[in-house]
Amino acid sequence: MNLKRRKVLDVDSCEECNDGLESSGHLFWSCQRARQIWQCTKLGFAFEPSAINPFFDLVWHLMMLEEYDEDKVATVVTIAWSIWANRNEVRHGGTKKTGEALVKWSAQYLAEYRSANVSTEPAPRSQDVRRSPPPTASYKMNMDGAVFKTQKSAGVGVIIRDEQGQVVAALSQKINAPLGALEVEAKAVEIALQFAMDVGVYEFIMEGDSLVVYNALCGHSSPPSSVASVISGALDFCGLFRRVEFSHIRRQGPSQTSTPTHP
Repeated sequence: MNLKRRKVLDVDSCEECNDGLESSGHLFWSCQRARQIWQCTKLGFAFEPSAINPFFDLVWHLMMLEEYDEDKVATVVTIAWSIWANRNEVRHGGTKKTGEALVKWSAQYLAEYRSANVSTEPAPRSQDVRRSPPPTASYKMNMDGAVFKTQKSAGVGVIIRDEQGQVVAALSQKINAPLGALEVEAKAVEIALQFAMDVGVYEFIMEGDSLVVYNALCGHSSPPSSVASVISGALDFCGLFRRVEFSHIRRQGPSQTSTPTHP
């Protein structure tokens, strides 16, 4: 509606259902697709849904007329954002997601946001970490990331050893971006793979200390949305090598796991 009023578009009908003007209230609430998505949430509202016109009316009702529930408001706003984001994805050639998928993604995103914003004291790092050598005729590549908050930057370190434990190649790279701890660990995987390709190592074990990244690489769990594209790209990159195994090592001890993949 706003784009037509500004003479950017010739029509202001909803692209999704072609039934009604595309206002914020229609797009996020009364459109047939929007209604299907809200039905998947199982959220209850103490007001008449048909009374909503602008979407801000819905938020106002939730915050002012109903008993205020911060989690409910956060869920509603995030789902509306996911509707908008997926609409733009479709307009640029992406896939239209189901209502169940959008609701699930919104819940996961909120959980990640809340987890990332919980104030906790960082656990002390132990320097006594034992690493086992790789199998004969293979290599082991250890990588790690670091965040430099005051500099608003991050760093990645990679070291490749042979079966005798001798250093074959090493890399230290600075990233001029304010990445979080999880993001820089995922970025370390991407940089390590490119480094292995550059030095001509095509059969190796990748070892890191991020359990979240390890589980995502092995397919044990879905990657957090903030690193999903990096993990997906890294897995595609692994197909260029003869054999890659993923290994996880805890910072404070020798216990580790190893999962072969991409033969």
